[in-house]
Formats: sequence, C-alpha cells, structure tokens
Amino acid sequence: MTAGPRRDLREQIARRVVLVLGPCIALTAVAAIVALLIVQPDQPERMYGAFSALALLVPTAWFGLRRRWKLAVASVLFTIGGATLVSMWNGGGPLAPGYWLTLPMVAITGWLYGTRTAV
Repeated sequence: MTAGPRRDLREQIARRVVLVLGPCIALTAVAAIVALLIVQPDQPERMYGAFSALALLVPTAWFGLRRRWKLAVASVLFTIGGATLVSMWNGGGPLAPGYWLTLPMVAITGWLYGTRTAV
C-alpha cells in the first residue's frame, strides 16, 4: 500500500470520528448542563466540565470547517481531556463522573494514533 491511499484512509477515519464525536460531545454537554440545572441548581461548579467541553469544541469546529481533520481529531481528544480535568478538579477527583471519560479517550487515541501513543 502506498502512502497516498493510506493517508486518504486516515483522513476518512479522522473525518468520521470528528463528525460523530463532535456533536455527541456537544449534545452530552448540553444535556448535562440542563440536568444539573434541574437537579442541582445550587452547585454551578458541577457544570464547569460541560461548559469547558463546549468551549473547547470551538477549535474542533473551526478545524472541521477548514477540512483539517487530523487537527480536528487532536482537538476532540484535547476537548475530552480538558473537560475531564476540569470536572475532576471541581467534582471530587477520581470519583468524579468526568474521570470515566478517560477510558474512551484512551481507546480513541489508540485507534487513531497507535497503541504507543495511547499508553
């Protein structure tokens, strides 16, 4: 297999990952904000992770519009990691629900960039 078809396949995979995960992250963040506003309106610090995910998705959308799919995938992974850190910081460390986003993040990283990068 030459470098051309392999690169094209990676671009297609990266495009599909961004087009699937981007809206999923956005919908999940909005659903989390709405649910927390209903259930725990007196604890706005629990919403910081969801708000940070929405803010960090802006570069992903920008890279996607520019058709820079590898950068967009890296931005998605940075979004998941950043939202996880923010929710862990404000939600109780490793017991925070956002901590469990690291498992799909490692799987996606390994799938896209190889197992050495994920570990």
